[in-house]
Amino acid sequence: MYKKTVTKMLIGTALVSVPIGLTTSLSALTTQAAVISSAYTDAQGLIYTVNTTAKTAIVTSYTGAAGSDIVIPDTIDYAGVSYPVTEIGASAFLNSGIHSVVIGDNVTNIQTSAFQTNSTSPYYKTALTSVTFGKSVSTIRTDAFGGNALTSLNFPDSLTSIGTRAFANNLLTSVSIGSSVTSVMDKAFQSNVNLSAVSFDAASTATIGSLTFSGDPVSQLTLGTNTVWSSDALNKISPLFGQLTDLPDSGVRSLTVAADSSINKSWMKPVTSESESASASQSDMASDSGSESQSASENQAQSEVAESEVDQSNSESVTEDSGSVDSDGSTQVSESNMSAVSDSESGSQVASESLTQSETEDSEIGTNSSGSATNTTDVTEESESNIDLLSDSGSESQSAS
Repeated sequence: MYKKTVTKMLIGTALVSVPIGLTTSLSALTTQAAVISSAYTDAQGLIYTVNTTAKTAIVTSYTGAAGSDIVIPDTIDYAGVSYPVTEIGASAFLNSGIHSVVIGDNVTNIQTSAFQTNSTSPYYKTALTSVTFGKSVSTIRTDAFGGNALTSLNFPDSLTSIGTRAFANNLLTSVSIGSSVTSVMDKAFQSNVNLSAVSFDAASTATIGSLTFSGDPVSQLTLGTNTVWSSDALNKISPLFGQLTDLPDSGVRSLTVAADSSINKSWMKPVTSESESASASQSDMASDSGSESQSASENQAQSEVAESEVDQSNSESVTEDSGSVDSDGSTQVSESNMSAVSDSESGSQVASESLTQSETEDSEIGTNSSGSATNTTDVTEESESNIDLLSDSGSESQSAS
């Protein structure tokens, strides 16, 4: 294994003031030296700056061959001491043409242009095809991975910030951003010509910058409950461009372009905590209870009105001799009374016919018997009485009708 070490020294000096008139000669000044950093190169061609005071190491540059698969270790050993590698410095792999990189678990910060490939480089959008992030990466700065050939990303839960143009001009097809990310800066994923699907975790609170996905044909978009979307995050390359004017400010929001080019939109009401959810549930229950109570009151009122109308109808349907009807009478009672009146009319007609026949027979008997005059008179009087009764009954029947 090839190692090269360069030590940098910081020299401290002190000046001594000598009173005027004294003839003392100047003696050697006391100097103090302290090692603060050293350069160390490993077998891959990675050059580190080792901070012996902070006890950390930073990858500062690369001298290895293009097309290499690089592994940035969790720690390096220098002068018998283990130093965690916590950062990848600015432009450390600029235009290096490496094929892939695995980033160690102690790296927290990836500096500006750390893995960028410029458009003038022969490796532009062809070389770096894969990156594996360690579990501690929290910040990816401006242009960190711009101009490469990355097709997919798997961000760690530790990530909080994605810098301006950090992944611009790559070959990404989809991007999924977790709940830990709080900011995605301007043009962070600009000009990924294959990027069609973008999703933020349901619990996302990220703020999206201007032109973040400009130049990307995004056709599927899912935003978290509190993801703050920028109105100009997309441009006309996306079929969703101009279709987000009714986008709510919060809640899980999903948009998908269907096969017929129509836009399917789905908005979900945000619930930020279990207590709010329970409160909302209780509020809904109270509202339902209130509606049921109001409905019950209205039904009861309608029932009372209906009963009152039935009572009035029954009262009008009953004749003076029929007796009283209970206050809880129904329309069936009224129909029964009407049926009784009809029967009474039929009975009156039969009785009238019977009495007429009886009068004829009595009359015939009266002509053949000496005592028939008296009987005829009695029958006549009785007949007249019955006719009066029938007349009264008919009047009552007509009144009931």
